[in-house]
Amino acid sequence: MVRMGNIVTLSDLRAEGVDGQDDRLELLIRWAEQWIEKATGLRFFAHDADYTLDGKSDPVLALPQPIINIDSVEEDGAALTS
Repeated sequence: MVRMGNIVTLSDLRAEGVDGQDDRLELLIRWAEQWIEKATGLRFFAHDADYTLDGKSDPVLALPQPIINIDSVEEDGAALTS
């Protein structure tokens, strides 16, 4: 089975106004995701997760996987804004 839609989904494309046949767009999504994973050497997969991280005053925060979307960030229980 070929994975599809871990970086972008057909509904994401539709929401951005992309028009085309579903099967053609799904093929392009698969191609693009494979190209991105090969170019970056990273595997992308979609799932929701909550992480508690401690930066320890280091300017670099090593995350356990590539992050595609961040819904919220809190510090000591208080929500931070961008």
